[in-house]
Amino acid sequence: MVGWARRPIHSSWRIATMCAGFVIGVWSVLPIPGVGGWWAVIGLVGALILPHRWIMIVGFLAAILCGNWYGGVVNNQESIGKRLVGSHVIMRGIVKEDVSYGNRGDARMQLNALHAESVVIDGMMWVSSSTKREILRGDTVVIRGIVDEGFGTFIGMVKKADVIDVIRPIPGDIGRVVRDAFADAVRKGIDEPQASLGIGFLTGQKSALPTDLSEA
Repeated sequence: MVGWARRPIHSSWRIATMCAGFVIGVWSVLPIPGVGGWWAVIGLVGALILPHRWIMIVGFLAAILCGNWYGGVVNNQESIGKRLVGSHVIMRGIVKEDVSYGNRGDARMQLNALHAESVVIDGMMWVSSSTKREILRGDTVVIRGIVDEGFGTFIGMVKKADVIDVIRPIPGDIGRVVRDAFADAVRKGIDEPQASLGIGFLTGQKSALPTDLSEA
């Protein structure tokens, strides 16, 4: 039995075992929250390094604990979002992705690194606003509005929010700055809408597309 346990086993089996353990750990947060911790990562690392069969048990248990910890974090974020539902708040956050625009020209953005009345909130908030102010990825935005129930990975959503302030750090999002500089150079040499269409394909900047192309 000892000899069998010390025999090497392919890494794919160890990884599959840990994946199964992680899924079970995420599910286990409902009946048993807060069991896992960062220290369980040591068991995962050991299970990836050591090739013996017995290490699969260690990896499986460590993956359950890590899954339980991760599920607890996500569950806590959702709980905070649920407590905010129906509240009229002033919130500050950083624009995570490029701002998109609806059919009526309303700005739609994803905010993370959230602060509501000096309270740090983990997770992302979906926000729409009729503001005409220029808002770019990486900007810090202060909004005011009523929090509705979130969807998907968003802990909440604020529709028709009032944008109180937009703070643009210097230099800001470096990737966005480089991309926008490239886009400006392209527009100087190529007419619209070909320029925006090409920029959209090359950089994934859908917000640069004309409305008719974006909706197509």
